[in-house]
Amino acid sequence: MGPMTSDFLRLEGELERGELRPFYLLVGQDDYLRRRAEGMIVEAALEPPERGLNLTVLSATEASAEEVAESVRVLPFMAKRRVVVVREAERFLTERALPEALQRYAEGPNPQGVLILSASGRCWPRRGQKEWLYDLTPSGRGEVLYWIRRFAAEKGMKISPGALALLRELVGDDLMALSNEVEKLALFKGEGGVVDEGDVQEVVADVRVASVFELVDAMEGGDLRRGLAVLEKIWVQGEPSPKILGAIAWRLRERIKREANPKLVEALRRLHEVDLRLKRRGGTGKFLLEELLLNPF
Repeated sequence: MGPMTSDFLRLEGELERGELRPFYLLVGQDDYLRRRAEGMIVEAALEPPERGLNLTVLSATEASAEEVAESVRVLPFMAKRRVVVVREAERFLTERALPEALQRYAEGPNPQGVLILSASGRCWPRRGQKEWLYDLTPSGRGEVLYWIRRFAAEKGMKISPGALALLRELVGDDLMALSNEVEKLALFKGEGGVVDEGDVQEVVADVRVASVFELVDAMEGGDLRRGLAVLEKIWVQGEPSPKILGAIAWRLRERIKREANPKLVEALRRLHEVDLRLKRRGGTGKFLLEELLLNPF
């Protein structure tokens, strides 16, 4: 597994064994994993009744490194530990090293304190940092699929390979959004169920799947008028571009599995280009999709 999952599982294993560090640096672009890791550490360090007086959440945009270090050195009140969580801590990592006050704390921490720095982005560890650095950076499609399966298992469900692929295509790689969609599926399916493609289509696919099928047929047949009409019909539903692109990509992949048509492979390649251009430019992808229709494959 890549760095995201291996570091998350390393943290999870340490906490399950009762190994609690006085200092954690959680880095990575995925907000969901960082928040989940924060919660795991807090749960391991403090019982719920202890958190009111012994848990402090700060923002590095408002607190200085000196204030953070001072806060975590305060003795706990009627608890074994005091926990300080600092979010938006990327400002403390701009020089690829910690500010002096935090570096001193890392080298001589409060044995009754737990400091958690949570930063969006990457961190390049220097000597002595690796043991408390947890890189939660997503590293590929395989790990996203791992998390979807895990979300489903945590709800007492299984998910079929087709449903797994469709859910990922429709929602993308945002783990918070994927977790929310699996929650909806759990309410719909119930514990012990197996989620199939039909369930995902009914619960998650706000883009009408039939309309996407029709759009792909129009693209394959080079029917510009029909394709533009279907695209407009989908667009007026107010769906975000990534979800529309994901639904089309999933449909193309399903067709390719059944028929090794070079035209479909080329369409999928060009759709990927549209997705990259959309991510670089931002905004909506309607004009980019219209451009794809104007150049039939």
